[in-house]
Amino acid sequence: MLKKQKIDPLLIFIVCLAVISYGRIYFLYDIVWDDNCWLMAAYTSGNLEQFLNTGFYELRRVPMGTFLYYLLSLHKTTNHAYLIWHAINIIVQVLTPFVLYLFLKNLFKERQVLSFFIAVSFITFPLDYTLPYLAVMSYRIAIMLTLISFYLTVKAFAKDNPKHLLFLIAILIAGISYYIFMEASVVFEPARLFIIGYVFYKKGVKDKALMKKTLAYWLPFFILCIPLIIYKLTSKPYGIYSGIYKTDLFFLLNWREHKKAISMLLFRQWGILLQYISDATFWSTLLSVFAAAIGFLALVKLPSIFRNEFEKEPKNNWDSILIILFYGIIFLIPPIFLLEFAGREIGPGMNSSHFAPVQIGYAIILGSLLYFIYIVYCNLQLKVRWINFLVAILIGFGVFFNNLNLDLYSNASKKQMQFWTI
Repeated sequence: MLKKQKIDPLLIFIVCLAVISYGRIYFLYDIVWDDNCWLMAAYTSGNLEQFLNTGFYELRRVPMGTFLYYLLSLHKTTNHAYLIWHAINIIVQVLTPFVLYLFLKNLFKERQVLSFFIAVSFITFPLDYTLPYLAVMSYRIAIMLTLISFYLTVKAFAKDNPKHLLFLIAILIAGISYYIFMEASVVFEPARLFIIGYVFYKKGVKDKALMKKTLAYWLPFFILCIPLIIYKLTSKPYGIYSGIYKTDLFFLLNWREHKKAISMLLFRQWGILLQYISDATFWSTLLSVFAAAIGFLALVKLPSIFRNEFEKEPKNNWDSILIILFYGIIFLIPPIFLLEFAGREIGPGMNSSHFAPVQIGYAIILGSLLYFIYIVYCNLQLKVRWINFLVAILIGFGVFFNNLNLDLYSNASKKQMQFWTI
């Protein structure tokens, strides 16, 4: 008889944490920022061609415009547009850390708790605070598809005989990610090269054979990127959007932009949200306390459930952390460099959507550091309750700020409604 696979309790926690962080978007019935213009364009356009002529041809982002047209056209074709939009948002917000956990759990098989910390960091320490912004929903979908593609890539080579069907699906999903939803997804392909190499290395492939196999399986992804990269470098936006991407070949010398990026990574947006703490609702406080409570209970159980992982030598822990930090860096740095090279605005609020591609590497680095501190604390047999309490408080703060952010959108909507009804 086949054994029933047990449900992973860490996955259940990740799903619950994502839902209580972002689920209240269901109560927001409004649109924000550029969505007002694009929704009006979709509403007044008789067909897709007319909608694309409102700016997407000039932006040279026709596939993304096509997606946005059909997304916004739900406002004309159904009375439940907000319900559908928010459902898509929630599905993406839940599936992305879910797949991130599965991807890392399969890549680093002996570090399941580490994968958990990284997925939790992805949810609780976001860089993109524009969840209701429909025009950039494609960015979040692209990140989700990228992680699915990486997960399938790892699964394709997990056994002795490669599963070529999974590999082909991984290539297809990667192509959809950066040809339809977000061109910037191509910056993750260098990370894929190292991940494929790591998978084969762990299977015992060494030296020239390792290099040959790694390049052979990475080459299809690289070739798939080339037409898009050439097109984006040679075909600039024109018309009203001329000059929107002011490429800077000397961006590495632009310390002002580096400073902006670093400030975003150092919780700048939490500092801004703190200024509006008076706008926090009872639900934001309640959900943050609930998240901290269930986080504490989960952390208490971790050492007993995953005893083998906690009993490793500190040196082995640190060696593993260094490897994973390296992957965090190659997921983090290329998207930031691309932002600076393309001249995209770096900042909080609406512009935080530009940091959506940075979130994977950011979560890997933060999650790895939290994990290392936590596991060393446990191994030294210090007051484990205190480290459980501190990490649980961090989770609670993350959930609080995610909900406070939604409170601000809701309050802005109410004030706008009051303005028009005076």
